[in-house]
Amino acid sequence: KLHVINQSAGGLNLSLKTLLQGAYDSATGNMRDDLRVNGYIPLQEPYSSFGYTFINGGQETTTTDALSITGSNAIVDWIIVEIRDSSSPTTVLYSRAALLQRDGDVVDIDGISSLQFNNLMADQVVVALRHRNHFGVRTLEGISAQGIRTIDFTNLSLATFGSAPMISIDGRNMMFAADANEDGQVNIIDRSDYWRIENGTPYSYFNHKADFNMDGIVNPVDKNTIWRINNGQKVEQLD
Repeated sequence: KLHVINQSAGGLNLSLKTLLQGAYDSATGNMRDDLRVNGYIPLQEPYSSFGYTFINGGQETTTTDALSITGSNAIVDWIIVEIRDSSSPTTVLYSRAALLQRDGDVVDIDGISSLQFNNLMADQVVVALRHRNHFGVRTLEGISAQGIRTIDFTNLSLATFGSAPMISIDGRNMMFAADANEDGQVNIIDRSDYWRIENGTPYSYFNHKADFNMDGIVNPVDKNTIWRINNGQKVEQLD
């Protein structure tokens, strides 16, 4: 597959992989890109609008060309990448939005390149990922803040923070879906305050957090195949 390594001198060049349970399709082994196909993914990162405060990053903007890529490299959604001090893992040194491909690669705004982080004020860092209706996850062990590094969150052997922060499907770890209010729990609030209100209404990327399977529709499928399965799941908060 095409995956471009940024050539910026120094700093941390990071190749990341993760899967979102909600968008995952066991038949293909990839995630669905229904949001992209239907033109719902915004060109500018959405998380600032959702109230997330970026550190040294944010306001990333992609292009229609990047969202026109098809196949396994097609974009599924925006995702947040946080670089944290490994000696103080709640301290975010740098955060930015990036794009997530169907095969799980987390890439830059051009839709194909790895991520570059410069001038990180730490020798060792841990990496966290957040998504607008999935549990966040972060690495447990630190990596050097310099050089080319690869982190595959789908790998069952990767040590991550918390007792059970990810769900295993088809032999790979994935970020838990159905956390509409991003509080690290899937419970009645996600159903009653989000799914029940949004169910059957015209879809809006910014107003519909209960599209748990990420097909651009909030309907009983989200409740019955995603929320009902994950109801009661809880993870340790990243902060």
